[in-house]
Amino acid sequence: FPVTIEKSGKEDLEKGGEGSKGGKVIGHTASGKPVYESARKAWKAASPELSYSKHPYNNYTSQDHRDAAQLHTTSGNLKAAKEHIGAAKEQEHHDSIKEGSSVHDKNSKKDVTVVRSSDSKRHIVRDSEGKEYEIHSGWLKSNKNKSK
Repeated sequence: FPVTIEKSGKEDLEKGGEGSKGGKVIGHTASGKPVYESARKAWKAASPELSYSKHPYNNYTSQDHRDAAQLHTTSGNLKAAKEHIGAAKEQEHHDSIKEGSSVHDKNSKKDVTVVRSSDSKRHIVRDSEGKEYEIHSGWLKSNKNKSK
């Protein structure tokens, strides 16, 4: 996105770039995404209603979360590092749910087949009776070594 420089008396202010709405950038992932000292502050500044689409980490891969965890560990913020490790594991789980794969629905306690994914966390599945429904991948568990 374009960055503009505005003159403000004695110093130049950069507007519209990362960290411009109050989030302090402590570094970048290997893929170049900014890592914030406090994602919540950056998120609230970008979106007072806390819209998920504006969360600073909503497009992070599991590797991005692992990179961010390392940065937070280095800066001494072990709580944020632990949160990123958890998010990395969660993202890996979401990424493992692929169309056509056989998974177990922990809610209905049935094996189902993933028909399609509406995003990385919501999936349309079909049970053995042909019924299709949408489910969050948190309710699904991979059936390794099984396929339908």
